[in-house]
Amino acid sequence: MVAAIISVIAVPSSVMTNVVKGVFAALGISIISGSIVNALSVTLAASISNYEWICTDTLNENRSCTLSGKKIFIIDSNKKYSGNTYTEGLLPENWKTSTFGKSVYLSLFGVNGMTPVSYGSY
Repeated sequence: MVAAIISVIAVPSSVMTNVVKGVFAALGISIISGSIVNALSVTLAASISNYEWICTDTLNENRSCTLSGKKIFIIDSNKKYSGNTYTEGLLPENWKTSTFGKSVYLSLFGVNGMTPVSYGSY
C-alpha cells in the first residue's frame, strides 16, 4: 500500500515513505518492513507473564546485561482471541538454546555470529 501511495504522488520514495509512515502512525497503524499492520483495538482479559534474566560475564563481573521476555495468554470470553498466546523476547523455553546463547553474547559483547557449543550446569 505504501508503494501504491508513493507511486501516485510525484515525490522521491524515501521522503514519501516517511510521510506516509507518519500519517499512518497518527492513525494508530504501524508499518513494519513495508507491510501495514493494524493494532489490536479490542480490550481483552489476559494472563501476562514477564521474564527477566540478568546475565553477567564470569570473567568480568562489571559486564552484565538484562534480557527480558513476555508471554500473554488471552483468557477473555471473546471467542475470536480466547486461548491465543502471544510472545515477545526470550522465554523460559529458550533457556539453553542457540537463540538464548546468541542473545546473551550479543548483549554482553556486541558481537554477532557466535554459536554456543555448550552450557554450564546452571
